[in-house]
Amino acid sequence: MPIIILLWILLFIVSYALIYYSADKFIDYLKELSILLKVSPFLIGLLILGIDPEESIASIIAAINGLPDIAIGNVIGNSIISIAFCFSLPALFSNLKFEKIPIFYPLLIILSTLMILISVLLPLNMLFVGVVSLFIFGIYLTRNLIKYKKSQTVDIIIEDDEDDDEIEEKGENQEKSKINRKKAILILKIFFFFIFIILGGEGLIFTTRHILSETGIDESFFGFIIIAFVTNVEEITLLFKSIKKNQTSIGIGGMIGKIIWNMGFTLGISALIIVEIPFTSAILYNSVLLLILGVYFAYLIYKGHINKKDGFILSLGFILFLMLNIFLGFL
Repeated sequence: MPIIILLWILLFIVSYALIYYSADKFIDYLKELSILLKVSPFLIGLLILGIDPEESIASIIAAINGLPDIAIGNVIGNSIISIAFCFSLPALFSNLKFEKIPIFYPLLIILSTLMILISVLLPLNMLFVGVVSLFIFGIYLTRNLIKYKKSQTVDIIIEDDEDDDEIEEKGENQEKSKINRKKAILILKIFFFFIFIILGGEGLIFTTRHILSETGIDESFFGFIIIAFVTNVEEITLLFKSIKKNQTSIGIGGMIGKIIWNMGFTLGISALIIVEIPFTSAILYNSVLLLILGVYFAYLIYKGHINKKDGFILSLGFILFLMLNIFLGFL
């Protein structure tokens, strides 16, 4: 039995090492792509890192199988973890500074958290909640695509491989062909390491379940804490890596995109499937906590600076989230 546990722990470590290494390359190639496309790193983070299909699949499948509390609870729980846990850790170690974010995104987060609270307080209006949530996500996606097309400014500069004189001597068609080849290679590299990150995340979840099963650890006390970490470890690692490489805007953009994806797209689709959500104290309290954290987080990203004090406040919010759910789990 101990040998089996050690094997699962080893696989857990290998899975995280895969994420850690892949995240390093992933951030580097995203930075290069933002320069090549002449797009802000923040926008790259929104469009690429903000996609969160795993959480969407979990909620939608739960909704289809008549488990509305799990479907909505997954959206609420992951949104709280993304705000309170993923940002509190790096903020406790260093002050986070990033490019000024338009007020559009903070307002969208506040509106999305309000929609979740409305879905809890008015459970019979899930169709309305679903339509409005998808409309919010549609506005978010449309704005980003328009901004992508119009964007001509980047905040990172790297050296070209060739001298300016040599570039000027080449024909315009050759230069375009060279840029297109670079884009294609970068996109392939980004896709390659993105798959590695997903595989590493799946490996963490898979091994964690077996470790809990083999050790007999009570999931009501410890499992949720461990699962909360492993299901968001990709985002945490990418955020830390982006900070380390002075590309905080990429990590911030990715986290904002993930939050809006969950509360817009995932909630919208799930709500359209759900006829009625059961009213429970756990869902109500978590929805109120998410609204408070969402408003505070909107303020933080609007000011463009998250310091250690903010990290401490977010940590308290995450601790309250854990204590609240552990307590309600025994009622």
